[in-house]
Amino acid sequence: MNNQDEFERKLERQPQRQIPPAWRAAILSAAREASASRPGRRPVWSAINHLFSTLLWPRPEAWAGLAAVWLLVFGLNFAAREPSREAALRETPPAAQMRDLWRQHEQTLAELVGLPERPGMPHRKMPPPTPRSQRREDFLHA
Repeated sequence: MNNQDEFERKLERQPQRQIPPAWRAAILSAAREASASRPGRRPVWSAINHLFSTLLWPRPEAWAGLAAVWLLVFGLNFAAREPSREAALRETPPAAQMRDLWRQHEQTLAELVGLPERPGMPHRKMPPPTPRSQRREDFLHA
């Protein structure tokens, strides 16, 4: 750290020399040529940033409109969310009510199709299917 302080003191004591005018002109002309020959392309993010800043900065109405759109998006997102699982379980009717509603639905459907009514007739369960092949019996008897 001490060496840096000494170096800085030496630099402060030295007189500043002027750049020769010919060198200065050559350096500046080379810089101008390099900037003129280089295409003025910007990175995509810089171009988008420039576009938004030129469109929105001088117009507070545009900022207010953008804020209103975001509030609308957040409001619609909040309104469209699904209820929690506990709330959905509390809202479902009991199984007995569901069975009664299903029977009413079947009766209404039967009336619309023209089938005779069968009130109070519970549906019988079908027996499980039996094997249709004789091979199994032949195998068991062998």
